[in-house]
Amino acid sequence: YMLDVDGSRGGATNSRWQQVMGTPIDGRIDRPSQCVKATQRFLNSAVSAQSIRDLTGKSKLDVDGYYGPATIRVLQFLLFNWYAKAALGRGINVARDCDGIEGPNTIKCLQYGLNQSYANSGKIGAK
Repeated sequence: YMLDVDGSRGGATNSRWQQVMGTPIDGRIDRPSQCVKATQRFLNSAVSAQSIRDLTGKSKLDVDGYYGPATIRVLQFLLFNWYAKAALGRGINVARDCDGIEGPNTIKCLQYGLNQSYANSGKIGAK
């Protein structure tokens, strides 16, 4: 199903994120979360080790299921590079956009990316 790109990460966005990542669907992102673990694995494969190092100081994300600043920063980097133009009408500014804090623009890009994804693909933007 298609999400409203409204910048609010509620149950519908969480459920769609879980569906895309192929994890159990309950509409909540727990700590730790299977959905976040799947997202961390995806990010480690989709974002270069150098970019992850530039963003976090490490060459890959820990696959620990915790949705903290490092995971959010790398997710922002991917989402803003892929979807900022379509979701927000502008390009990426790494210093401004990759701050490790999930705000409405990050969620809009996530929602846009999830709308471009197949269920159970384990990949955001797998269409």
